[in-house]
Order: sequence, then C-alpha cells, then structure tokens
Amino acid sequence: MWTKPILVAMSHAIERFALAVEPEDPLVVVALFQRLSYFEREVEVYRRIAARAALTVVGVTEDFPPGLAPGVSHVRLDPDESLAGEWSVTALGPRTGATLVARDLETVTPAAATLESGRQFSGGWSFRRELAYTELLRLRDQLGDRLDPAQLGVLDQVLTRVLATPGVAAEAQLADALGFTADLVEAGEQRGDHYLRELDRIQGRGRDPQTGLRTPGFLAHYSTGSGPGTLPVGMLLIRLHALAGLRPAHGARAELAVLQSLARTLAAPLAACDMVVRTRPDEFLILLPGHRGDTVIRIHRQLTAAIAALGRSYPFVPLPALFAATVTRTRPLPVNELAAALDETTDPDPDTGAATAGEADGVPHSGSLVFLAGP
Repeated sequence: MWTKPILVAMSHAIERFALAVEPEDPLVVVALFQRLSYFEREVEVYRRIAARAALTVVGVTEDFPPGLAPGVSHVRLDPDESLAGEWSVTALGPRTGATLVARDLETVTPAAATLESGRQFSGGWSFRRELAYTELLRLRDQLGDRLDPAQLGVLDQVLTRVLATPGVAAEAQLADALGFTADLVEAGEQRGDHYLRELDRIQGRGRDPQTGLRTPGFLAHYSTGSGPGTLPVGMLLIRLHALAGLRPAHGARAELAVLQSLARTLAAPLAACDMVVRTRPDEFLILLPGHRGDTVIRIHRQLTAAIAALGRSYPFVPLPALFAATVTRTRPLPVNELAAALDETTDPDPDTGAATAGEADGVPHSGSLVFLAGP
C-alpha cells in the first residue's frame, strides 16, 4: 500500500527515465492522471516527453484545454470506468521499459498531514521491459477504440520491435537499486510524519485549547491541494446552541467540563483517520475520509444518543443538537453548505435532542440527518 508522495516520486522517476531513453529508440509513453488538475501540475514534463517520444498518451476524465500540451494525445476517461480509478505511467522502447500502476483505494492514512498526501493506493512498479510491455498491451486493449489508426500503428510498431530486440543487461540491477531507493523514501516519509505529529502534540499546534480538538486553521491546511472528484469524504456538522449560555448560567468550570466531555463523546465512534474540528464555539465538524453514507448514518445515530446522555451527568445541562451531513467528492469541502443546511432546520426537541431538517434548495433529508446533493 502506497501513499501519494511515494507515487509522485516513482512517477517522476519513470518520467525522467523516458526522457533519458536513447534518441534513436522509438518510445511510447501512456499515463493515466485521473483528473486534469493533476496533469496540469506535470504538463511541462509531458511536453518535453512528447517532443522526444514517438507517441505520448494521457488519460483524464475531462477534456484538455486548447493548447495545453502540444504533441500529447488526449484520451477522455469515463469517471465510472475502472481506468478512472488508476494512477499509471508506462514508458516502453525496444530495449527498455518502466511502468507504475496503482489503484485508488479511496482511503487515507491516519498519519496524513493533508487529505491529498494521505491518499492510499495499491499496485506495483517495475523497470523491467517485459512488465512495461504487458502493461502497454493491457492499455492498448482498453484504450484502443479511443486512439486513431496512426496512434495505434505507432504503438503496435513499438510492441513488435520489443519482441525482436534484446533487452538491457543491467535491467534487473536497476530495478533492485530503485526498489531499495523507494523503500528508503517511504521510510523517511513515515519518520517525518511521526516527528511532525509529535511536535504538534507537544506544542498544541492546530488544537483548540478548551477541547483539544482541531481548529478551522488546521482544517484549511488539511484540505488544501485536494483534487475534486477523487477521495470521498463523509462530513457531519453538529451545532449545539446551548453551549453559548453555559458559562453565564453555570460558570467556567461547568463549561469546561461539558466541552471536554463533548470532545470525548464526539471522538469515541471514530476511526483512526477520522477527526473532529471545532469550527466555531457552538459547532463541531466530523470528517470521515473515505467513508460512505452508511458510516455517516451510523455515527450520527451513535452521537444522537451519546450527546443526549451527556445531559444526565455533571453538570446536568441538556445539549439539544442539530445535525447536517453529506458525503462529497467536491473541493473545497462544503462546510458552508452544511452550515446553511443547519440554518434551515427547526429547533431541536429539548427532550430528545433531535432536529427536523427543512427543505432547502431541494436538499433531501431524513429526520435530523441532511444529505446534500452532489457527486
């Protein structure tokens, strides 16, 4: 299992490999980027590859803007087809080849500093020509009807020449050396993440001083750079109006006791990669990266009961709660839309803590749980 930084490093290694292939060797490069925004970050490298290679093909789920990458053949992927969930780079010439193929697991490592860097993938890579040949055959089969006859002719010419040309003698040694380097990069990344987490814990950075929960500043950093249309994120926004009157009515000690109990309650049903953010004094956002609607519903039900139970312990203050939720692939994360959905709800029942969501802009709802429409 790989995180995105490892994939970026290995992808760059294969791209540099493609640029270093002997000029007299015809070269085919095929890369799947999932989304256009990811390709745009690497477009200069692919312009250089296209100037060198006999055929350069890039697959994304959107159209290329005019003039984006001269010489690069664009293949549009259906967002629902299997290739749209792949990250791959394959370079093949008559004597050498390299390939990386990874499938998006739509999960996040708990140690992630950001949503994007923590994305997890399964797959493999190799600098062995025969494996690059096999991968290019697979891609030819799946992309064939989206390539024109001239492009298919170039691809088939290279595939044929591979069978008739001896490989490079040092190919196995190169693969072993790069594998060792990749392991070192991954180990270094894990150590760096560990040290950053420890530093944040010691210094309390990005933490609310009353609850120890994450802050809006942390949320802005955590979600920056995340591409739309990829990782699904479950979101549950909880508003407790009663928190505003705690200190005037019951004092600072009671307020702190409630907030700390509430923080523990909100975190209790969460997995290691999930988190709670205190978005404002009376509002809390639960982020569930990679989770689907059934998980959001389950956590909503658990928290509805658990928050209601807090009123039966010290300092015995009822905490009626409003809930709004969504599972989204949009970026930036629709925190404001969830807050707007809560603005449309009725006041919560003081006995059960449940709130009934009002219809807002066609937003579907079920009881106190609002699901915003979206991809």
